[in-house]
Amino acid sequence: MADIEIFKQLKNQLTENQNEEEYHSDFKFGAYVITEEEKNYIIEKEKILFKRFKAYSENLYEICKALYDVRQKLKKYGDYGEMTFTDWYKFIGLNKDKVSELTKRYELYMLAPDKKAHISSLSIPVVKLLTKKAVDVEVREKILELELKKVEDMVEIIGTPEIIEKPKELRPHIKKTCNFFKKRIEKATSLKELVKEKENISALIKELKELQKEIEQEEKARENENNLQLPTDAEIIEEKIVSHFYKDEDESIYLIDSCDDGEGFCIVRYPNLKSYLDSKNREQTTLITSQKTYDEAHQLLIELANKLNYTPVDIKEETNGF
Repeated sequence: MADIEIFKQLKNQLTENQNEEEYHSDFKFGAYVITEEEKNYIIEKEKILFKRFKAYSENLYEICKALYDVRQKLKKYGDYGEMTFTDWYKFIGLNKDKVSELTKRYELYMLAPDKKAHISSLSIPVVKLLTKKAVDVEVREKILELELKKVEDMVEIIGTPEIIEKPKELRPHIKKTCNFFKKRIEKATSLKELVKEKENISALIKELKELQKEIEQEEKARENENNLQLPTDAEIIEEKIVSHFYKDEDESIYLIDSCDDGEGFCIVRYPNLKSYLDSKNREQTTLITSQKTYDEAHQLLIELANKLNYTPVDIKEETNGF
């Protein structure tokens, strides 16, 4: 069986190489007035584009997979793992929206592994649409199988146009103002009249911006009023800061980490911040029993820190962001 599988792989590779060498364009050049030399030139460039896009498709897949794998690796740490993942991807130059798009695209890759090139070519709005919770997995599979690219075509299959985020309708009074200018523009018979309407619209925009500034100033004034209204009879409750790191009066650092035996999570101690940053002198404590999840252990650490008056530590602030 192994020999047969190897033979199939070799056959597929040979076919792929042969297809690249024998590349032909399906574009109907005969419908256009171009020379044979120009036709051959365009076909050669098309061949380059085809090969480059194929490489791009593979690279995009690997990027999506790498991000997805890192997130999964840190998932066992719960909220702390997500915080670590976020700090990491920001450090390498990515932002929340881009990471969301790439990880959602990988969900589609996993759903249809044989459609890599097609999934790589999908626009960001399409990726967002297909990965909405309201879209059933079976529907996603069908859309990917048909290799649809337009949102309109997908909506026909999904059957729920409401899941697409539509722009909010203008309120009647705003719509009325817009229609007023629209009609005047349509009725304009000269360039002079159009320029006049443009000036009127600019003047309106200027007035609206002034009103917007007034609203912002009023908002700030009211915020200040609210801040001055301190509670009198009601009991003032001091809000406890939640952190993933705490220190005692001796500057020892406490946090949650995997137990030495690799089973569960517990509180570990470092003599000071430098030891933690250098990953030296780590000590597993018996302050709590081993917990199955990071979140459970972290909750116990918070309770213990509040009881023993440990101070929350902001690692980024302590290390100036490094």
